[in-house]
Amino acid sequence: MSGRAVRESSLGPLQSGQRVIVIGGGPAGVGCAITLLLEGRRLGREAEVVIFEAKHFGEHYNQCLGVLSPPFIEILRDNLVATLPRGLVQREIRGYVLHASNAEVVLDGNAVPERSHAVRRAELDRVLLARANRLGARLMMGRATDLEITAAGVTVYGESGTCSGDVVIGAFGTDPAIARAFSRATAYRPPRVLETVVTKVHPAGMAFIPKLLGDRIHVFLPSWPGAEFAAVVPKGNHVSVIVAGPRMSSADMQAFLATEHVKRLLPRGDVADCFKGTFPISPARGMYGDRYVTVGDAAGLVRPYKGKGINSALITGSLAARTMLQAGISRQAFSAFRAGSGDLIGDLWYGRAVRLMANFARRRLSFDALVDRARTDSDLRSVLFDIVSGHETYRNIVRRRGNVGLLLRTAPAMFARGRGSACR
Repeated sequence: MSGRAVRESSLGPLQSGQRVIVIGGGPAGVGCAITLLLEGRRLGREAEVVIFEAKHFGEHYNQCLGVLSPPFIEILRDNLVATLPRGLVQREIRGYVLHASNAEVVLDGNAVPERSHAVRRAELDRVLLARANRLGARLMMGRATDLEITAAGVTVYGESGTCSGDVVIGAFGTDPAIARAFSRATAYRPPRVLETVVTKVHPAGMAFIPKLLGDRIHVFLPSWPGAEFAAVVPKGNHVSVIVAGPRMSSADMQAFLATEHVKRLLPRGDVADCFKGTFPISPARGMYGDRYVTVGDAAGLVRPYKGKGINSALITGSLAARTMLQAGISRQAFSAFRAGSGDLIGDLWYGRAVRLMANFARRRLSFDALVDRARTDSDLRSVLFDIVSGHETYRNIVRRRGNVGLLLRTAPAMFARGRGSACR
């Protein structure tokens, strides 16, 4: 057999005995691992799966707010053949409240058949990782520190040891250290990100608090420079708080918590430490190549500016697994993965347009006028619910007949009030 034939055979569909190394044990990495194990057994081709994970879920904080939007239950069932344990659900989310500087509007998704759920994200990750382990994935607890990719295979170095295999899956989120290692070893370049600061306010006691914040997520469009949005999320016995923007610090969080509007909204209680994080706002470049592919946040494949990161992580992780089993582990084979992610990638550009318009409006116009009109206009409330909630794609929101015109008809009032505020 020629050298070219050997190479093409080794990069073809995964076979029994080949080893897949997954860097990251969150939803993207576990989605890939579980799909590999289940589908591989169904096909009679059982590859080995090794997962590097730095966190001990339940002990280490996760900066994700832990809101599961539809169709999470269906994604979990269809891709991981699993159900969501009811004990993980801390609260069913009834709707949203959108806050401008001096106005607010309730956005209830009464027409939506399935509500979102607030969960403890670290516990969800622990349950999913344990399922992968029970199915046969080997866990290497500790941070992956570097990697090498050659024509013959891959090697991943980590705090808990070194592992060699046939292909590596980058499911490391936006971790800058391993992203740099990927960038040195491959054509991968990480996505652009927004910074976040997350904390929680915890009243005394551990008991569930009924109707906390009306069982609604409160979304804010801050007026101070640098912050793009903030949110307050009711959990079981506390609320989680996030501020996001190009550069965020604990001072931004303190400024948000100190506003009179937020102080009236939050329950009395202790404010926990702040945790810094990021989330992607663009696709990564070089997200795949011979013997590697990145998934979830590492690939920038999320619904931008509105969450659903857990859903996208599970979908892209499972899609990468099926690509490896059906097409192979070469750059050409992974082009099928990119094609399968087309809806997510396409929505990124629509999301970017919405984000740019929102930032322009926040700086130049008055969101108060938009919110005031929404209180009496059910069609506008429906559009804003879709934008805020994650129940609809940006592509569908922008392209649905009448939506853009509805927003444009509100623009003169937003401009007039924004100009008036600037003159004062």
